[in-house]
Amino acid sequence: KDVNSGLTYPSASVNVTMNSDQNYQAVFEQWFTLTTQVADPTWAGSVSIELPEGAGSGPTYQFPANTNIRVRATRIGSRLDRWTINSMPQGNNEYLDFNLYADTTVIAYFVPQTFVSVGSETLDAAGQVIPGGQGGTVSPAGGDTDIGAIVNFTYSTFPDHRFLQWSGDVSGTSSPVSLVVNGPKTVRAQFIRTF
Repeated sequence: KDVNSGLTYPSASVNVTMNSDQNYQAVFEQWFTLTTQVADPTWAGSVSIELPEGAGSGPTYQFPANTNIRVRATRIGSRLDRWTINSMPQGNNEYLDFNLYADTTVIAYFVPQTFVSVGSETLDAAGQVIPGGQGGTVSPAGGDTDIGAIVNFTYSTFPDHRFLQWSGDVSGTSSPVSLVVNGPKTVRAQFIRTF
């Protein structure tokens, strides 16, 4: 930095013509490396970062000390299980904000998921499905579910109905009924109207 003019020269070397007294001051700024990664890239998910100018390109970036960093986990067929910063757990929010004080590695851990469709159908005394019939409910509700999870489903009947059987990827009449989620699944509770 030229103390007389206030001009800053950001390069590592500067050529100066000395034709009068000059005062120069070298100011050094500490920079750190940020590395982002997904723990198991075979699981669907990615990490992105809001980049200030001159940070470089991923998955390794350079920032001045004390830069506020924001990273984002994007899930695709998965859920964010957790973040770590230099192996320290940081929660599982979609965004992770922190200040950079040292070389840092941020890792996103995703858990693969699949869809489990859960519902019910109500039959009349002849065994025909009643459109829009509400003979009971199934719990838990369907949706994105971790692959490898074991889910126990139960039913509740409404007045003037009884439980008939499970259908889809489960069968029988017991409650709860267990399902190992290893791909897309369907669970249906069949109820029969008793009046």
